[in-house]
Amino acid sequence: MAVFKLAPGKYHGEYSVKNVLRYILDEQKNPNGIHNVCGTSKKDIKNIASHFIKVQELYRNTSNRRILHLIVSFQYNCPYSLADYQKIGNQIAEYYKGHQVVFALHECDKCSKIKQPHIHIAVNPISYENGKRIRCNKKFLRNSRKFIETILSDLPA
Repeated sequence: MAVFKLAPGKYHGEYSVKNVLRYILDEQKNPNGIHNVCGTSKKDIKNIASHFIKVQELYRNTSNRRILHLIVSFQYNCPYSLADYQKIGNQIAEYYKGHQVVFALHECDKCSKIKQPHIHIAVNPISYENGKRIRCNKKFLRNSRKFIETILSDLPA
């Protein structure tokens, strides 16, 4: 079983975009390199925040929440393989098609001693296709949670 949540915070300003993406892509938290970038250049992963910001500026949509920081947390000592986590992350990224998405698997809890895998997902709320903003409301969260449950039901327990 997994827990899906929206990370708390207002995430206003460019610094929020940079900080969330830096945290998600931190190599110490992701020692096996399970991550992916969708909807933008994979070659320039160090400057991914600037890609998010450019889309927001292009569509003149730089107010309110600048990034969605989502977390899918799994039980301690979860039976999934690294390939399973990669597959889960890629399917979640595909769900937000039309938006820039970055995800990474963080493998340990805050104490760094107990294995508690969780996937951090950053979504640019502004679509690079048409400039429309994701409405981050209860319906959005409920639909995202249902989709994730569907993905996990297809994997062996």
